Amino acid sequence: MSVEKKHSQHARAMAMIRKTAVFSKDARLSALVVVLSMAKAEPDVTADPFADVITAIDQMVTDLKAEEQDDLQTKQDCEKERMDNTQSAKMSSKKIDTNTETIDRLTAAIAAAKKEIKEIEDQISDLNDEKTAADEQRSKEAKEFAANKADDEAAVGLIETAVGVLKEFYTKNNLALAQYRQEPFVAAGEAPTPPPSTWDTGYGGAKGESNGIVAIMELIAADISKDVQKATDNENEAISVHAKLSSDIASTISSLEQTKADLNGQVASDETSMATEKGERTTNQEDLKSTLDFLKSIAPGCDFMAVNFSTRLSNRQAEMDGLLKAKAILNGASFD
Repeated sequence: MSVEKKHSQHARAMAMIRKTAVFSKDARLSALVVVLSMAKAEPDVTADPFADVITAIDQMVTDLKAEEQDDLQTKQDCEKERMDNTQSAKMSSKKIDTNTETIDRLTAAIAAAKKEIKEIEDQISDLNDEKTAADEQRSKEAKEFAANKADDEAAVGLIETAVGVLKEFYTKNNLALAQYRQEPFVAAGEAPTPPPSTWDTGYGGAKGESNGIVAIMELIAADISKDVQKATDNENEAISVHAKLSSDIASTISSLEQTKADLNGQVASDETSMATEKGERTTNQEDLKSTLDFLKSIAPGCDFMAVNFSTRLSNRQAEMDGLLKAKAILNGASFD
């Protein structure tokens, strides 16, 4: 090949590379122009003077293809990372919302249970007050009953003693039979049978009066005994009523205490669940922050690649096309 032809190839290749460098603004092309300008064709030299330049062009094309592949990989990685992490952020946000809803529900349930516990405690307090008042009233009634019974029994005893004294007096004075003489029956509201006009026997003392006194005293004693029995029956009934009231109150308090215990257990369980939910929410919030921070960190590079990928691809394609044409020119090809 003549030196003139090689000079022509050299000039056209340099022009192609310079044109490509202006378009792509790749500093490596400018450096390649410098390398190419130093490659001069000399007479009687059989070796290819453009061998080093062609090798540099091949290496540059290889590098550009690798960079193109790197851009594509970066773009795909960014899209995948953004899609995966955006989905992860949505899931974390949803979990946080669920945690918050559960915490709010548990908070309301705990408040309601504590309110019910307070109401139960007030009921128990009222029942205990009622029991105390009933016990005090029962104690007071029992004391009154005991005192009245003692007084009544003492009165009966006193009457019985008096009756005994009277009977003994009339017996000693031979007046005892008068107490048992059958008096004619007189209906209520009728005048008594008049006494006989004369006595068959001599005066024997106040027989009728003694009979009436003893009968009255025995009647009073019997009435007092009946009152004692009635009071005793009433006392026994009051004891029974009080015992039933005490039993009912104790049963109600026991039931309320069990309900209170169940509610306290529920509160404890809900508080444990709420603590767990709060811990999970904190973890989910940290996960969300980490994901958002990561998305923020890759945003500049990914945004740049998303915006410039097509332009960079187009520029590289043009750059490789220019380099391959320059190589072809150096290898003897001719372009119009």
